[in-house]
Amino acid sequence: MAIKEFLDNSLFTDPRSARDLYGNSVRQALDFNVYGRKTMFQAIVLTRPVFLADVAEGDDSLFGYATRDTGKLTKFSFKGRIIEGPSPHEYLPNPCNARGTTAEEKAKIRRLVTLHTTFISSDDYTKSDNYLPQVGDLVWVELKKNVFSYDLQFGTFISVKDNRTNVESDESDALDCESLKNAFRNISGASSTRRSSRGTITGGRYVEPLSGTGRGSAPYAGAGHSAYTPTSTWTAHVSSTSTRDDYNFKSGKCPNALTGYYKTLPVYNTSFLKYSRSDFAKAVAAAGAPYDVAVQAAAFVIISIEQGNYSFPNNNVAGIQTDGGQFRGATLSDVDFQTCYNDGSQFRAFAGFLSIERGLSTFFKIINGKFTSAWSGRSPPVDGTNQEFGDQMADNYYQGWNIITSNDELTSLKTSGEFIRNGIRYPRRAERSYNWNTTANFFATMFERFKTDNPTLF
Repeated sequence: MAIKEFLDNSLFTDPRSARDLYGNSVRQALDFNVYGRKTMFQAIVLTRPVFLADVAEGDDSLFGYATRDTGKLTKFSFKGRIIEGPSPHEYLPNPCNARGTTAEEKAKIRRLVTLHTTFISSDDYTKSDNYLPQVGDLVWVELKKNVFSYDLQFGTFISVKDNRTNVESDESDALDCESLKNAFRNISGASSTRRSSRGTITGGRYVEPLSGTGRGSAPYAGAGHSAYTPTSTWTAHVSSTSTRDDYNFKSGKCPNALTGYYKTLPVYNTSFLKYSRSDFAKAVAAAGAPYDVAVQAAAFVIISIEQGNYSFPNNNVAGIQTDGGQFRGATLSDVDFQTCYNDGSQFRAFAGFLSIERGLSTFFKIINGKFTSAWSGRSPPVDGTNQEFGDQMADNYYQGWNIITSNDELTSLKTSGEFIRNGIRYPRRAERSYNWNTTANFFATMFERFKTDNPTLF
């Protein structure tokens, strides 16, 4: 029993105290908790990650970014603010709204940041990996319930939801947190508004950034006759310097795309197109209308975990790749072009679409095809509980989308959180923040949102 609900039964031994106990039971029955059983929230990153191994060795600056012993596996931590309303951080002023120009004002902003929750990664990361949240990124985090509400001292980082470092800075946008980056800019190792223009030498990446504007953006405007206009568009090598886009298709698995099923497709730089939630909901409803509820719900939760921030690379809503074979249910004519981009662990070739409608239409065809192949007889129960749906979709996700696991590998993934295949440990480093349990819980949460957005289907 929770501490706040503990009652000593030796205190209730006469009729009067019994009436008091009855009154208390009525009040408890009418008790309301605005958060319910919710533990997962969206948050904005306030400080650049600090590797815990460095802190243990003496580099204890909250705003620093030590890189000693780059091969070491270690957890990292950062300060974050929950932005999803109602927010447990509502009582604290939002440091992203603060404006500091003098040293004293910037110091006040930094003190305000320290009052927020420290989020720690759920698994170890290699310190040479750049797949880490940056200041201003939107992330999924988890809080632990305590006696009265939540533990706001420490929480768990789950995954990056929206990588906003690839979005043009806007001082008027509180979610951009540009003023916070400015407050930390002169601190040794602190985050800047742009990623380094230097290339990297790990994970099959090119050594130096590619020169010029490359192949440019795909001809989105008007070409797909889209009914929806992006609220913002960012294109690698055009909007800013990028070390994650290889328009020459020489890195990672991208060369396969130039010789495989999709080899005849044109090639462009990667663009991120962001849509309003209302427009995207309309587009999803229209694309899903021809399919049954299970297909629509499955597509929605996968989009949510793959690209749930309404900002899509090349209008590709779920990371459809072109460096492999053909997807069941879709044909070559369903894809308009392809790009090469680093997904956080390696360079992959990704499908591109001239409109969000074409991107969604192709994705629904692929998901519908899954139910006649890899997911045959494994339709998630849309008339059961949210968790039953989430558990089945987590199995489907790891046996037909994220990783194509065998039954034995799936069992190992569910029990130990990983499996070994050909000497390689899965999930790969950049994917480990989502294990089977957190994926199942996330899908359950997103299924509830799908039902809320589509009440006529239930």
